[in-house]
Amino acid sequence: MKFDIKLEGVNEALKMFSADAVRRAVKTTLNEAGDKAKSEAIKQITEDYNVPPSAVREFLKVKKASYGETCEYTITARGKGIPLIKFGARQVGVKIKQAIGRYTRRAKHFGNFQRGGPVTVLVKKAGGRKVVHWEPKPFIAVGPKVGPQVFARQGRERRKLCRLLGPGLALLFGSKKVLEHAKRAALDTWAKRFAHNLDYFSKK
Repeated sequence: MKFDIKLEGVNEALKMFSADAVRRAVKTTLNEAGDKAKSEAIKQITEDYNVPPSAVREFLKVKKASYGETCEYTITARGKGIPLIKFGARQVGVKIKQAIGRYTRRAKHFGNFQRGGPVTVLVKKAGGRKVVHWEPKPFIAVGPKVGPQVFARQGRERRKLCRLLGPGLALLFGSKKVLEHAKRAALDTWAKRFAHNLDYFSKK
């Protein structure tokens, strides 16, 4: 996620305070504004999409502003897509016990990899639950090191497992609604905090 904001008051502050105090205040306030923008973006995404905030944070990389010539706060969305399991994935007749990593007795009774029912997910809250259409038929299982996931077999002999993914986080963060709310949150935080931080560092 990237957008530019005009840092109001910096030039005026340089005429009244030391350059060191101004730089420290800019860095601190920019990090506060960036943190607020990130939180607001996550809030907007989870309001529209059925994904927990923890899943969004998992695929974010933040580089905070440092004390130097270039002062930037950067949020980068990682990965090709959020795993479908994060969007409330379910499979008819199958229930996974995460701690043990295998089918429960109930799941064994109702079905296995071949006989289990369709996998459904709720990606966008307003869109309702949808069946995952994939060939061959997807299923939910516990994978090594990744826990419960939506898988499909791939390859000629169908021995390899492919973890199915949902929308990419970069796409969700890049929506007009998310960017507008994040930018407004950053600007509001800057307006509220810059003078306070400048006063603090000018007295140190």
